[in-house]
Amino acid sequence: TERKRAEALLACQKQALEMAAVGVPLLQVLEFLVCAVENYSEQGAVMAIHLLDASGTHFAQTVAPSLPPAYAQAINGMEVAAATGPCGMAISRRQRVVVADVASSKEFPAFTALALPLGIRSGWSAPILASTGAVLGTIAQYYREVREPDPQDDMSSAIGTRTAAIIIERAQAEAAAQQRTAQFETLLNVAPLGVYLVDADFRIREVNPTALPVFGAIPDLIGQDFGEVIQRLWFQPYADEIIRLFRHTLATGEPYRTPERIEDRRDRGVTEYYEWQIHRIPLPEGRDGVVCYFRDISSQVLARQAMAASEARARQLAAPGVARQCKAVQFQLLRERLHKLYRSRIRIITRHGAPGQPMPW
Repeated sequence: TERKRAEALLACQKQALEMAAVGVPLLQVLEFLVCAVENYSEQGAVMAIHLLDASGTHFAQTVAPSLPPAYAQAINGMEVAAATGPCGMAISRRQRVVVADVASSKEFPAFTALALPLGIRSGWSAPILASTGAVLGTIAQYYREVREPDPQDDMSSAIGTRTAAIIIERAQAEAAAQQRTAQFETLLNVAPLGVYLVDADFRIREVNPTALPVFGAIPDLIGQDFGEVIQRLWFQPYADEIIRLFRHTLATGEPYRTPERIEDRRDRGVTEYYEWQIHRIPLPEGRDGVVCYFRDISSQVLARQAMAASEARARQLAAPGVARQCKAVQFQLLRERLHKLYRSRIRIITRHGAPGQPMPW
């Protein structure tokens, strides 16, 4: 009966959605959906789902297990245009397009040339629309006889179209999330700053190569509780302050940027200087996390301190009292040098001179 057929189709819809939820590949799920609609069609429907490319201007992939490969080869890569066939017109009009008699139709000559050798005598195509209204593709029902759609066709088409839209949109969202994750990891790994990510459960999610040495010799860092790690790295009250700031940003979304910070490391027993800031960001699974960007400025601070000390000594030497002392020292050194020169001259006279003779100068 019609009721049992509808219940069977809804059961297949549920199964297809469950397959998508556990990560079964998109084309495999769509093929299951197509076969389910075909199996419960009394009129012998042949189904096909056409997916658009990212630009929405060309057909990219075809799922049509009951049609020969030549059909998919002809459709894939085809530009989306109203004149190409019922699928192209369905996208252009954003509504179902029916071709009750392919042989006598003059509207789509290219489609007629493709369909008749495959035994397709009638069919219709409906757009698959995302929740945003964007067109994801089309779902087509073909028959081996000339006919118009009936209520059973309407029901199966509606269930198939709605289910396909949910599955395709989910797959695209997951693919986009994976791409964002890959891009984030690439940026993370090449960033000149130290970067690490704390997830919604307050566990360390990612640490880039620049940040890793700062965490010291903590084994199996990824997945550890962030608060416990911080307690091992820093003394109180700084450790508690860091934890409080991270939790505040995670809860409120309010970013924080620390001024130049000088703190003693608990694990290393040294003083280190840092600049760091934190921001809340959305994670691929739909929850929030906190990303920290930091820079170890210890060498810059020590160099700045050394320069300041050198400048202070220079200013001290330039003071009036110091200048007078310097002049006195220079005068004393000059006197000592003249005295040594005088004594050396006397020794020369004594050695070379004779009584009653004039001196040689």
